Amino acid sequence: MDFSAAIAAQIAGNRVYCDVLVEMDFVDGMRRLYNGFGPLTTNDGKTWEGIGGLGSVNGLRQSIDGKAEPVDLTVSGVDRHFAAQAKGSRANWYMRSVVVYLQFFGDDWQPLDMPLAVVLADMRTLEIKRVSTDDGMLYTVSIRSEGKFITRKRPRYGYYSDTDQQKRSPGDKGCERTRGIENHIIPFPDN
Repeated sequence: MDFSAAIAAQIAGNRVYCDVLVEMDFVDGMRRLYNGFGPLTTNDGKTWEGIGGLGSVNGLRQSIDGKAEPVDLTVSGVDRHFAAQAKGSRANWYMRSVVVYLQFFGDDWQPLDMPLAVVLADMRTLEIKRVSTDDGMLYTVSIRSEGKFITRKRPRYGYYSDTDQQKRSPGDKGCERTRGIENHIIPFPDN
């Protein structure tokens, strides 16, 4: 990864100030979160909501042997509006993009340069937990996302469907009747 001179100088020092930023593209609006307090405006002009240290991102690691690892995002203590946005229709979040950034800060906690994108993934599963507390409801949103390369070992047109068969061998009728038989029991031999 190439760093700017300002970030490289900070990395060479004794302390590195950085945080993880998460951008989730829901159909009904973009949500940008970071693990700090209050709003954060980065040098690219985007404003990020602080979640007060209540978030975690697991799965940010170097790929070994070409594996495409899933990334798990957990945000606790979100407001009911974010929970409702996340819980909405599956079409609102499924296969929508999540970008995880790394933002470096100076000694005065002001952003250095632009955020660096470290993960680009698609949301696959989403779970919301709600717990009643003395202060009201506490919402926790957990998202499992998978990178763009998760299916790269799957052969192109690797399904036994008519569409894939037509891509492999145009005009072949071997799979034209496979649609609709997924959950049917076919007795064999026919007596």
